[in-house]
Amino acid sequence: CKGIYHLGGNERLSRMKMAEVVCEVFKFDKDLLIPVQTNEVNLKAQRGLDCSLNSTKIIDDLGMSLTSFKGGLRKSFGLR
Repeated sequence: CKGIYHLGGNERLSRMKMAEVVCEVFKFDKDLLIPVQTNEVNLKAQRGLDCSLNSTKIIDDLGMSLTSFKGGLRKSFGLR
């Protein structure tokens, strides 16, 4: 195998959706989340609006099967 490989999950999620999934998995109150636009936050470094990774190459070349973000959280923390 040659080249650059990106490895992420099997789905594209916004930062807000990721936070919502974290709340769901760990039973946190989603109502405490405050959605903001990236341009509303004073970050020291600029961030892209879409920071998702395309894992197609590693899936195709190595026959990998990727789990969902929620599934990965549950597995990493021994949750069902």
